[in-house]
Amino acid sequence: MDYTSLISNLIKNGEGKRLVFLSQLRRDTVAKSVCALINEEGGDVLVGVDDDGEILGVSEGSTKVDVLSSYLNASIQPNAPISVSAVKYKKQDLIWISVWEGAQKPYSFLGQIYARGQEDTSKADKADISGFISQRRTSEFHWERQPLLGLELEDLSTQQVGDSIRLFEKKNLHLGFSNDIAAFLQYMGLYQHGHLTNAAAILYAKNPVRYLPQAKIRLTVYANEKSSDSFLYDRLYESNLFQNIQDIFAYIDVLFGRGSHIKGLKRNDQLKYPIVAVREGIMNALVHRDYTKVSSTVHISIYSNRMVVSNAGTLPEGLRIADLKREHTSILRNPDIARMCFVHDLIEMLGSGTQRMVKDCKSYGLPDPVWKEDHDHLVLEFPGLGIGEGVREGVNEGVNYVMVAGVSEGVNAELRKLIALIDATPGMNAKQLSSAIGKGHSTVERYLKILRENQLIEFRGAPKDGGYYILYLI
Repeated sequence: MDYTSLISNLIKNGEGKRLVFLSQLRRDTVAKSVCALINEEGGDVLVGVDDDGEILGVSEGSTKVDVLSSYLNASIQPNAPISVSAVKYKKQDLIWISVWEGAQKPYSFLGQIYARGQEDTSKADKADISGFISQRRTSEFHWERQPLLGLELEDLSTQQVGDSIRLFEKKNLHLGFSNDIAAFLQYMGLYQHGHLTNAAAILYAKNPVRYLPQAKIRLTVYANEKSSDSFLYDRLYESNLFQNIQDIFAYIDVLFGRGSHIKGLKRNDQLKYPIVAVREGIMNALVHRDYTKVSSTVHISIYSNRMVVSNAGTLPEGLRIADLKREHTSILRNPDIARMCFVHDLIEMLGSGTQRMVKDCKSYGLPDPVWKEDHDHLVLEFPGLGIGEGVREGVNEGVNYVMVAGVSEGVNAELRKLIALIDATPGMNAKQLSSAIGKGHSTVERYLKILRENQLIEFRGAPKDGGYYILYLI
């Protein structure tokens, strides 16, 4: 992404309590500023900019990011919630460090605690430290950090926690957990005093709704412009956050279909919807929702003329609807959940996601997304992004390009044949399908199981006389 406008806005605002300019890349000076921001309200550090906002640049800044990131993570304790990146601005390299407010205050750099004033960084005094400790106690009573009694380590998806460990270690080369799930979760604040937290359940539990019914997500596709009992698809996603978003994103990709064009001898497939905007909008709803409301559910509703994403909880204090279309501070309601999503590259720590959404919608010829607050909910609408006839055709065309991860191209080819057959003759059972494609019954049963698990088909009716149907054409 081009960060020119974001950098310009930061520099225009000038240094303050949440923004630091550093003219030179000196690791200790950078670390002190980062440490201070973590202890306060978070913010940004721009290296290569002097106190007056003049651009000095950092020589070969892109080559220094990894070393600086490792140094900051190794020297600031507890683990620093930061993102370090090199950006090009006015033909100069700058290093941009985006910092989240810490949940485990006070943080220290090489044993010293730092605080941020209105325009300066200094060693924290007794009053500062007392305030940080008080804030930490408050954060420990935050919903995310509350212990979830009854949830044990064996109730978590070891595969998904293992994925997080590997991704985290890639970004923090000085750390190694040897796939020790308990040690990793404890380090991330998700396992405290022998108890897993609410956030751990949302992120990793195999069956989180058993403990937290608000973990579910509802996705409904309506046949027209209004909510009604007449819908094309309606499902509750009740797994953990990582599994849910994987399943939802896969379904939406198939729902809206993909187009293709020929360049030379190569076919290039392109999704027919603004994938960046839609995924960003859904991730925002899941990361920033108010999980304290037990009866709350994230709703994703797709109509003939629009798509709507609604989540419990209004904008955080200090952020307005008007701020969403311009560079703004990222204020987190659920920092533990957000941090793990950041580890998985599902979100950025910069307050630029909503701007990316606007840009992506425009690139597809769609109106800007619309945000509004409705009582105690935040509602995001994508006008013009609906399940119209063109999208239905795209879905049908998309059947020809279905690719299921984890199986060979040969199996995928057979799956596509099976989908096309079910699409053309809905209601066939496994025996009939086996006969039609000339494959053994056990092989076809295995293929059908793969298609069901990937939300492409479903079985309807009684076991003896029911049959299979394309799920997104209900």
